[in-house]
Amino acid sequence: MGFCGEHILLTSQPGLYLYSSTYSSGGLHQESCNFGEYGPKYTVGDVVGCGIDWEAEVCFFTLNGQKLRKLFQPLRLKSRLI
Repeated sequence: MGFCGEHILLTSQPGLYLYSSTYSSGGLHQESCNFGEYGPKYTVGDVVGCGIDWEAEVCFFTLNGQKLRKLFQPLRLKSRLI
């Protein structure tokens, strides 16, 4: 689950390219950098979501309807995340 700029191919994995980030295996990955533990690992049956708080200029992920404890600054909000 992740975010990416409009120029990223939808077949690409977020978090591995410029203007992209992902929550995967419990970690946060941005622009091919591993930022370590972000939240619990998810498994079959879990519901993962993501969102942007445009006023606070932060992104977040949810797990089973609960916002994860850390918010993070998106890579470049002006890149028009999709």
